[in-house]
Amino acid sequence: MWRDLNIFTANDIARMLEVQFLADLCLNLMHGLSDYSAARLNNLYKDNDDEFEEAEYIERRLERCFARVAELPKDAIFDTIFRRQPVFFSLIVVLDSRKSLPASNRLATVLREVDARYNSDVPLPDRPPGDAAFYEACRASTQRLKNRRTRHDYIASLL
Repeated sequence: MWRDLNIFTANDIARMLEVQFLADLCLNLMHGLSDYSAARLNNLYKDNDDEFEEAEYIERRLERCFARVAELPKDAIFDTIFRRQPVFFSLIVVLDSRKSLPASNRLATVLREVDARYNSDVPLPDRPPGDAAFYEACRASTQRLKNRRTRHDYIASLL
C-alpha cells in the first residue's frame, strides 16, 4: 500500500521509515496526539520488546482505517496532499477517532476537497482562517503537536 499510494519510496522503506511511522502512529493511538519523539518511540520499543499487550487492539484499529483507505480510488491519495506522510498520519488518526467511518465515496470527495483547498491559487492571507492554518500546519514542523492537532481538527471538521 505504501508504495502504491506514493507515501513511502523504496528508499524510505529501505531506511525503515514506514516502521517508524507506524510506531509513532501506534503511540498516538494509544496515548493521544503528541509531538514526535524518538525517545518516546525507543521507550515504546523497549517496553514492548517481549510482548506488545495492546497489539491485537491496535492492529484492529489500524486495519479498520487502512481497509477504508484501500477502498478509495488511488487518485484520492496518490496525487494529493494526503500522500505526504504527516498528512496521511493525520488522516489515519482522524479516521480512528470516528465511531463510524465515512463511506468511501464521501471520504474520497472530502480528501479531494482538502487537497483543492490546500493547492488553491488564492493567496494565503485571503483564504479562510481554517484553510490557511491547515496549509501552514502541513508546511513546517509537521511533527509538532500544535500542527498535528490543527491538521486533525481541520480534516475532522470536513468529514
